[in-house]
Amino acid sequence: MLKHFLAKGWQKDTCLSINIPDCPPKDIKGFSWARQSKKNITGIHIDKREDHRQQNYYWLSMVDSTPVTNDNSDYAILQRHEVAVTVLGQDRSIETSEPSVVFDPNE
Repeated sequence: MLKHFLAKGWQKDTCLSINIPDCPPKDIKGFSWARQSKKNITGIHIDKREDHRQQNYYWLSMVDSTPVTNDNSDYAILQRHEVAVTVLGQDRSIETSEPSVVFDPNE
């Protein structure tokens, strides 16, 4: 697979996210190009723990539900026992046509 991807000649700021389904290798059916699923994070779980020196630390984990998916989402592809390949770019900003806002320091 890597030879196939490297032969394409990607842009310099491209990153491939390759996710492999949690199944025996013989059950993998191939690979599909994917889009990232939208996560449904519903909260944060904070677990207070103690290390080997009796110092407290906090372990944070996300509380989430099943991701919002469509047929070409990474989550849906993995559920079909296919490798999900998502092409990511360095710029994650979203274009907007909203005008600039100027704050009045007297308000």
